[in-house]
Amino acid sequence: MRNYLFIIFIAIFQFLTAQSGNTFTVGLSSGVGMTKNTTIGENKPLDNLSNIHRALNLSYGIKLPKNLSCDINFRIENMSYFPYPNYIGRWNTGSQLSSELGAGLRYKVPIKNNALSIGLNGGARLTGLSNSSYQTSMEFSYSKTTYHFDQKVNPFVKLQLSYEFPLKNKDLLGIDLSYKQSFHPIYSMEHQYSGDFPFFFVGTYTYSGNSVHLGLHYTW
Repeated sequence: MRNYLFIIFIAIFQFLTAQSGNTFTVGLSSGVGMTKNTTIGENKPLDNLSNIHRALNLSYGIKLPKNLSCDINFRIENMSYFPYPNYIGRWNTGSQLSSELGAGLRYKVPIKNNALSIGLNGGARLTGLSNSSYQTSMEFSYSKTTYHFDQKVNPFVKLQLSYEFPLKNKDLLGIDLSYKQSFHPIYSMEHQYSGDFPFFFVGTYTYSGNSVHLGLHYTW
C-alpha cells in the first residue's frame, strides 16, 4: 500500500512541476535524537542512547509574492535504535518505518547567485503499532529490554535553514539543516535486570522524537 501511495505522489508532483514558477524538490537526510531516562531501583541511571533517522524527502513549492513560497512536504523515514544495554545493542539494531505529511512557509534571501532559505512547517507523523523485545541471560543474571511503539498521529513543527547553489541547467543543489520538535513520544522502552538476589532494577526510556537533521536536496 505504501508503494502505491508513493507512486501516486510522484505522478502528482511531476504534473504540478509543469506549473509556471513552482518547484519540485527531492532530498536525502540523516539526523539524530536522544532519549531521556528514568531509573527505578538502587542502580545508577541508564545512559542516554541515540536514535538515528534516515529519510527520503519530497516537497512541492508554490511560489508566492516577495520571495515567499508555500511548501507541501512528504517524507518516508527509517529510524534506527540501539537496544540497551551495550552487550545487546552491539549485536542488534532495531528499526521503525514511518511517514510524514506537512506544509509550511519558506522565505528565500538571495546572496549573489546563491540563496539562503528559512522555513517553518508543521505536519503529522504516522508510526505503525509494534513491540520489540531483546533479552539475554548469563549464569547469575538476566536482562530484558522491551520497546513499545504507539500507532498515533504525532504532530510536529520543524525549523529549517538551507543554502542553494544554481547549476548550469538552472536547477538548484542545496544543503539543509533542520530541527524537529515532536508533541508526543515516538516510543517508550523498559529495561529489566536481575542479578544475585536481591539485586534488581527497572529502567525506562521515553523518546520524544525531537531531533536534528542534515541533508542534501535537488530542486527543479
